[in-house]
Amino acid sequence: MDSEQNYIIELIGISPIQAVDYFLFLNKKSNYNVIEKVFEYLKQRSEKCLHVFLHHLHLKDKILSVPYNHYQPRLYAKYNPEWLLKFLKSTQEYSEDEVLKLCSENQMMEETVYILEKKSNK
Repeated sequence: MDSEQNYIIELIGISPIQAVDYFLFLNKKSNYNVIEKVFEYLKQRSEKCLHVFLHHLHLKDKILSVPYNHYQPRLYAKYNPEWLLKFLKSTQEYSEDEVLKLCSENQMMEETVYILEKKSNK
């Protein structure tokens, strides 16, 4: 994995879907968590690439993406707010209170209503 680190951002920029497929393949074949290493690498170097990586990871493998789902609402709000509601509906792995605050701060009405309805149904 170390030799690939220099190319992670470039791979994601060129073809995020294929990059995630490649990292998932490496993850299955290695003795360590490649997904975690990519996550940590991107977290330190490129928030936008981190968002793209996590978005495509979530689409490809909802189970492997669970540990990172709490990062996604803030990244969706910043980079792709139009995708946030779909993400919120696709998983339960996030803090409703944090998302509610985020949506309120960013005047995201649909998402705010969704979270409020979800909280009231509990």
